[in-house]
Amino acid sequence: RGVWATATGQPPAVDGTQELDSVTDGPAGWLATGGALAGTTSAPVLASSPDGRTWRPDRVAGLTRSGLAAAQTAANGSGYVIVGSATTSAGTFPVAWSSRDLRTWTRAAGAASGVAGADPGQMLGVAAGTSRFVAVGSQGIDPAVWTSADGRRWTSHRLKIPGTGAQAELSRVAINGHTVVASGEEIWASGARAAMAEVSHDGGKTWLPVKLHSPDGVATITAVTAMSGGFTAAGTYGPGGHRDVAVWTSANGDTWRTQIPRGTGLSGSGFHQITGLAADGSALTGVGYTATSTTEQPTLWQVPAR
Repeated sequence: RGVWATATGQPPAVDGTQELDSVTDGPAGWLATGGALAGTTSAPVLASSPDGRTWRPDRVAGLTRSGLAAAQTAANGSGYVIVGSATTSAGTFPVAWSSRDLRTWTRAAGAASGVAGADPGQMLGVAAGTSRFVAVGSQGIDPAVWTSADGRRWTSHRLKIPGTGAQAELSRVAINGHTVVASGEEIWASGARAAMAEVSHDGGKTWLPVKLHSPDGVATITAVTAMSGGFTAAGTYGPGGHRDVAVWTSANGDTWRTQIPRGTGLSGSGFHQITGLAADGSALTGVGYTATSTTEQPTLWQVPAR
């Protein structure tokens, strides 16, 4: 912490614009995933590293065809998973892949196989516990959760829309022991949106809605992480052109305390957003950006963990 260096290596060997937006550390090293866009053809982008400093592009058979999207990756002691969606002429379906060594990848079976015949939907986020993976997203108009012991076979859990919205989806998830917290958005036919959150105390099998109060107006939750003392979520609130960062903390996932951090990259004129959170024993680190009508600057935020 405190001193950062640019990683080295070769970019993924694809044409057009590409981005890496998810990263995890596991038993075989680091894995980063994202997407590539070349004209109208999209495909997942993967890169791996033994130490987080030097990276190499990975072209994995079965993950390079058009219509596949990699939303997020996670890892635990048993290996790695990537979750996302597969789009064909029959629709868009949830899909996941797993690997133990970052060399050989297996497409998931069951509810995350990405093939027609399953419920249409998409996986948007995933988290790893010591003995399970939990992914979140949507099935049809409903929020959805998928659970897996090994990343290879998944079971789906379709949840209820918590309010009166026309549809809802979950996009962020964190695991702390047997408690799982997931967040996303409820969406109305008018286009209005509001943050929603769910908690499970049995590893993702059953869920209850919870409230995260906004400091002012409609809030959006953009990141969530587990910590030694529970969970922390970050999001934004305020009118469309002027959004500040809000933080919510909870010891058990059921009740949440709202906090408003102040400072550069967190509040003031412009649009401020923390898009990722990570915690260790001593610090909570957030990454994001601040944007105005003419500029965009990265944000690195760090506070003591407690």
